[in-house]
Amino acid sequence: DAARALMRQGRFDVAETALRTVLGETPASDRARFFLAVAVGKQKRYGEARGLYEQVLASPRTFPERIHTEHFLGWALYYLGEPDAARRHFLSHVEAVPDEGDSAFALGLIALDADDRPQAERWLLEAIRRQEGEPALVREVAKAEARLGDLRYREDRLEEAIELWRRCVARWPDHHEAWSKLARAHARLGQDADAAFATRQWEQALERVGRPLDGVATPNVGGGGTEATDRSP
Repeated sequence: DAARALMRQGRFDVAETALRTVLGETPASDRARFFLAVAVGKQKRYGEARGLYEQVLASPRTFPERIHTEHFLGWALYYLGEPDAARRHFLSHVEAVPDEGDSAFALGLIALDADDRPQAERWLLEAIRRQEGEPALVREVAKAEARLGDLRYREDRLEEAIELWRRCVARWPDHHEAWSKLARAHARLGQDADAAFATRQWEQALERVGRPLDGVATPNVGGGGTEATDRSP
């Protein structure tokens, strides 16, 4: 429980030390092993996290959070570049937990990466449906709306993309990638004032989340609305 409190504070390295102490004293604690995997994964050591999650799934012991192991394993596999394996675990999780939204979002993201547009739309809409209306999940809904905007942009449905990105930043103003995309989309339509406003909001959002502007490409909102690349996903 102390380790969980540390993780809520973002102190994943300290939580890892505490959980390794617990496992040293009680090696059979799959609950401690699960939270250790979460702490390790949050530090982007996805291969190590994967092994720990697989140990938990192979064990017959139960604990309250065990049902979410496939969700976290799915993300570890996604970041390890194994989308097909990740998809299988996310599908298991959305079936086991009917109100789970983040696994639905992950399935939409995997489909979007593969340019499987029907599946991307299906799962992103499902992620929104499962999470909309929950105040604690405003950021998660905004993330799904941003990705649905990306899908509409690919389909050359630019006005719909803009509307979705606007809804995203209205819910979560710190979503700097969505502000960047809004700036480029408005520029493409020749809406210079809106493009300039979105660019300012993008800069302010980056500052709020502690990301320096140095090294991040500014959205290209001049020169007739040509697009520029940025470092957003």
